[in-house]
Amino acid sequence: MILNNLYWKFGVTKYKTTQAFNKAWKEYTSMLAPEINLDPNTIATKFPAILVEYTADWKEENNELQIEIKSQYDEPLKMGEILYALNTQTHDFFQDADFSYFQGLEEDDLEEDIPVYKLVISD
Repeated sequence: MILNNLYWKFGVTKYKTTQAFNKAWKEYTSMLAPEINLDPNTIATKFPAILVEYTADWKEENNELQIEIKSQYDEPLKMGEILYALNTQTHDFFQDADFSYFQGLEEDDLEEDIPVYKLVISD
């Protein structure tokens, strides 16, 4: 699993820029775990693109997400890039959810042209 030591809740706020998101993410993390020195520029995966999938058991329809995240410069994806993309693209999906706390990305199929990860969420 990757990014399993990060704190975030989806569906609350949509940010216009990566910088604004990273600032809010750092504040949220320091509130919950002040001992963590968060650096959004830390490489999260060696891949320049990933596919993230999620199926919500609590939704009766439109319960599946499939999000492709690509590095802007074809470089390995960074923590901040991935979490910002997930926050932006899942905002409406999780807006009314009872639980939407990010727990990490679980490797599913890393042999594909674009590696596939499963989004892990908890309450």
